[in-house]
Amino acid sequence: MNPPECKVKVRVSPNSKQARISLDPDGTLRIAVTAPPHHGQANEAARQLLAQQLRIAPSKVQLVHGASSRWKTFEVEGWTLNQVQTALEKSP
Repeated sequence: MNPPECKVKVRVSPNSKQARISLDPDGTLRIAVTAPPHHGQANEAARQLLAQQLRIAPSKVQLVHGASSRWKTFEVEGWTLNQVQTALEKSP
């Protein structure tokens, strides 16, 4: 049996003053990164930050949709959506 994979939809804000992940009251997951949106730098920074917050290897987080959009979908290998949400709520 394959490990679970969940898809997490996020809104990424490049060129932010501080890198952070936040959850809006409407449930939108926002990732702010300091990297610019050029040559995939903001995408990679968002992927790395999401992995860091979940305390997993960055290789377990893949961008599957939205490479050139602010709205992105990341796939997290071995996690359910509920596990991801719980882990991000507990993150500082």
